[in-house]
Amino acid sequence: MMALCFCYSSSVSLRKYSFEDNGEMHVLSPENTTATMTPLVWGLVAKWSIAGRILSMQHLTKGQLDELRAALDGEQVDLEEQLAEHGKKIGDDWTGTPVGFEKETDSDPEDAADAMEELATNVPLVEELESRLKDVKNAITKMDAGTYGICEESGKEIPFDRLEANPAARTAIASA
Repeated sequence: MMALCFCYSSSVSLRKYSFEDNGEMHVLSPENTTATMTPLVWGLVAKWSIAGRILSMQHLTKGQLDELRAALDGEQVDLEEQLAEHGKKIGDDWTGTPVGFEKETDSDPEDAADAMEELATNVPLVEELESRLKDVKNAITKMDAGTYGICEESGKEIPFDRLEANPAARTAIASA
């Protein structure tokens, strides 16, 4: 049996390791690593240390993880709908547009002024929504990699109540 672990460190964002039944550890990527690994594997959860930082989702129950994943998935859908309502996707980025704004030959100054006012409101809104969407997608990626709920500043576990209030939280309150 082989267990795969994905590890976060400040020097390399994602490292992949495998652990064999006989206790051997193999670095699958990158080939040259300076991380110190101490695997303790039980159940489906692996806990390890990289440069003194403990990374694991051990502090969260399966029920809590399911609840947080559902919240993240729901928020992602809501954010994408709001972005589509207030902006336009160009490549991977969103840009604010006035709702219902289309190029028309009618150049009514009042309509143009209304469109400019709406654009001035939508641009910062779209920027905020896009930033939040990136945080939500990042949290989902971390959950899939098994590193969700770990403070990016201190490497400590983010308490469930903080994650429940903000499922995309990247730091514990003490580090925020």
